[in-house]
Amino acid sequence: MVPYKHTIGIERNSLPKSGPFQDNIISLKKINLIHYLQVKLTRNNYLQKLLHELIKNGYLNDLISKKILSTGKDVVKQQMNYNEQNSNELILNDLILIILNELKILYHDDIHKQMGYTLQLWDICAILLYCGKSCNVQFSYDQIKFRHHNWHYLDFNLYNAIDILHLHERREKSEMELYCD
Repeated sequence: MVPYKHTIGIERNSLPKSGPFQDNIISLKKINLIHYLQVKLTRNNYLQKLLHELIKNGYLNDLISKKILSTGKDVVKQQMNYNEQNSNELILNDLILIILNELKILYHDDIHKQMGYTLQLWDICAILLYCGKSCNVQFSYDQIKFRHHNWHYLDFNLYNAIDILHLHERREKSEMELYCD
């Protein structure tokens, strides 16, 4: 659990502004860490696997705009190099996959910055898919029916994101007492 002083409020007007030179200072240790994380990202790309899983389950329309969808699902799948058997061949193009632009905006949001960029892109994507896309209905139904194998990556990434966010949750103290019979 994170101490209370390290949690943040969700009101946007209460976020402190960073100093003018705070983001410009970078150490060699931080550069090595960034390089390590980028290498790890290319070896284990959960975002690519998550989006592949969505397309495989028939929810390509949650990832692209209606204008691009009008060209036809098969054409879009061909442009993304979609292969049902191999998720590593999927090309993540932000001109086709509109959800990638939404993820970038949410990743660089002030609240996420204040948290220390704790969530990865695939974690944010899982939350976005669960909270705001049509695949949520089928995902929830399959979870109730114990069909976890249909949504392995969405389930795992959503669990991971909730676990990370739980560490940054602010619990307010209240004078109200609850009584149970």
